[in-house]
Amino acid sequence: MVCLDKHEADGHLVRISYERGSIFTPNAGASALVLFAWDDPAQLAALLGSAELPRYTAATPVQPAEIAAVLADVRDHVLVSRRP
Repeated sequence: MVCLDKHEADGHLVRISYERGSIFTPNAGASALVLFAWDDPAQLAALLGSAELPRYTAATPVQPAEIAAVLADVRDHVLVSRRP
């Protein structure tokens, strides 16, 4: 996933922590997981089979089956993005 643009909302205390051009892996971070949750299963399998999937923390899913389980939770409207 690549961040193409961002907009800072006036008066809000929450801020996005990435900049335009930042590249994110498909296995970590709420932004990527929310977008990939409804992706075509065949396209997602191809992506996960060809992408480098680094383990950022002990909780980062790196196996396609682990990622599929997380994406199923996202589709059920449950997503927890943990920080170390």
